[in-house]
Amino acid sequence: MKIGPFNDSKHAAQGEDMSLTITSIEDSLVRSCIAGDASAWRALHRRYYPVASSFLRKLGMRDGELAPACQEIFAELFRYLPTFRGQTDLKTWLYRLCATEAQRMRRPSRFSGALGETAK
Repeated sequence: MKIGPFNDSKHAAQGEDMSLTITSIEDSLVRSCIAGDASAWRALHRRYYPVASSFLRKLGMRDGELAPACQEIFAELFRYLPTFRGQTDLKTWLYRLCATEAQRMRRPSRFSGALGETAK
């Protein structure tokens, strides 16, 4: 079995163990967050904020928009984490939240359009 750049079974097994360890750490972190552990929430935020920020930049988000977008993403993540079923990696779910937020921020606001018309 070949995993990534590893060719021999010794390294492949180590690669698999690493993946299992990351998944179990993620699962434990999610469970702790759902249970209301504030330190787990901070750890989750510290771990995934750079991931979200980097992905948003790749989606074309400008620097001035990053902080508010990340704040909204993590508010949604924290709000809906109890409904996370674990059918995908948490990172995959986070990417989806980022894509949705980037799309929402690119959409012209109806409110700002209405304000512009009343000012005329």
